[in-house]
Amino acid sequence: MTEYVRQSLKKAISSKYFPANETTSVITLDPKVEQEIMASVKQTEQGAYLTLDPETTKAIMNSVQNEVTKLENMGKTPIVITSPIVRMYFKKLTEDYFKDLIVVSYNEIESNVELQSVGIISRDGDK
Repeated sequence: MTEYVRQSLKKAISSKYFPANETTSVITLDPKVEQEIMASVKQTEQGAYLTLDPETTKAIMNSVQNEVTKLENMGKTPIVITSPIVRMYFKKLTEDYFKDLIVVSYNEIESNVELQSVGIISRDGDK
């Protein structure tokens, strides 16, 4: 439900994080990481939660740290772009360690926004 509401707010989200007539530097997720996150989602009556193993979680978080630091060193605000279905889970995964990290799905971005991926969050850190 939250993701549908966020998609309807695409114009507001785009104007807040992506300045007009500027290319915004962003971080993307390796498709393998997105697949691992989705494969680890467990649904219960109380809601959904992630069951990533500690090694995978640590590898992803180390990659997030590296990519966030890279953007901050460039004087940029770290913004991670994900698929719509992964956005909420990735935000939950990172929010305790990266409270100010902006996580936006592709569906929340206006079509006229120009993005440049300057980093990829991967499990192996080689990206």
